Amino acid sequence: MCFAACGSRQPPEWFEACSTGNIEQITDLMDDCTQHRDHRPFQIYSKNEQQFMVHTGFTGLMYAIVNNQQEVVELLLNEEYDILCNQDTVVQTSEQWFTHQITVDMQIIQCLKKNNIQFYSQVPAGSTILDLALLLGNLELYIQLAQKLPRRIINHINESGYNNLFYLIELSKFFYLEPVNELTRPLFKFLFQRQSLFYSIHSPTSIKRCLIHGSYAMLDILFSLFSKKYKVAFTSFIDNCNLQDYQDTKEQLKCVQLIAKFKQNEYDEEQSEQNSENNKEPAIVQEIVPEEPTQSTKASNKIPTKTSFVKPPNKSEKDENEQEKFCTAHEQLNFKHFTYSLPKASALLKKVETVKVEDLKPEDLDLQVANLSKEAVKEQQKEDDNIEVDEMVDDLGLVEDIDELKAEIALEEPKQENKEPQMEEVDAEGEEEEGIDAETV
Repeated sequence: MCFAACGSRQPPEWFEACSTGNIEQITDLMDDCTQHRDHRPFQIYSKNEQQFMVHTGFTGLMYAIVNNQQEVVELLLNEEYDILCNQDTVVQTSEQWFTHQITVDMQIIQCLKKNNIQFYSQVPAGSTILDLALLLGNLELYIQLAQKLPRRIINHINESGYNNLFYLIELSKFFYLEPVNELTRPLFKFLFQRQSLFYSIHSPTSIKRCLIHGSYAMLDILFSLFSKKYKVAFTSFIDNCNLQDYQDTKEQLKCVQLIAKFKQNEYDEEQSEQNSENNKEPAIVQEIVPEEPTQSTKASNKIPTKTSFVKPPNKSEKDENEQEKFCTAHEQLNFKHFTYSLPKASALLKKVETVKVEDLKPEDLDLQVANLSKEAVKEQQKEDDNIEVDEMVDDLGLVEDIDELKAEIALEEPKQENKEPQMEEVDAEGEEEEGIDAETV
């Protein structure tokens, strides 16, 4: 039997084997069943005295992650690591990690109630395996996977507007996140560099999220790593928060105390001392280099990306450029929110120097960014422009070729000179003139 055709329905035995860790059965079915999702509707059933929950839109790898089958995860990771869940579904959890991640589907609610399932998380469409690990509250698995995956997976935003950082902020209420060891520190540093400045009029900033959830551990990590680098942005975020509204719990009070420490520049002194001792960060574990896909239909399952790890077979350079343009356009059509980073705000301010900042409309400039002075914005942009590409790549521990990255930046810069500011993929590390690109959801 062959189940590899696009849109074909995989046998339930495949997903059951991935859930239970039946390596022998998985090995027999791998050639036909990998890189496909489960098309069955959500349901809970029993078989051989075992309970199975059907997650619509899940792959075999996702089933293995839900059931914490480590051996299966390692076996399927290279095959299915970049496939997204394409429908909203739910997963059972040991605690109610996320109070807002609940479903409104009455059929699912009744099914959960009938089977006495009290705690669960809703998995939004467009979620990665990293989102799934965090929604399950499996922080150990998240860190293990994130150190092996490409940065485009880590930086992905699902259809609910959530990235890894937002989930981690809420999870830190239950786990104290300590990034100082050699393995996890580069990962957390990369994550914060890419996502800590994300802001939208529809979504709280990273600092405000920490205040809301009392996530003092994450706030401490954020300030410890970037209080000096992103001082202007963080100060703006803090000024737009009424700290009196976030003193109901002892965790929120700790966040307020950390903000006071930030304002007194105590973190800057700690960073200076640490930088003198550790001048170089350890590298992240080597990225996955997947094997060349055997079916042209598999490309539709993957996250759009500017730089592919494996070039599709039988495609000319012109075809690849067209595909890249299509992916970029496809991403922009699906944007639900928008935001402007500080350098982008500076570019807009240059175009409206005759207009008062207070008169700018929300659609022209983000409300919180509008509150920044021109001098503060330009100062932040100047700091970001001084970052060298070699230093950026080495600091993050990324394995991409530096010359290739420079060439890519050089090609992108001329295209943006005569264009109006538009939504782009975030790059909080700041690539020369672009600085921190506009974050999008």
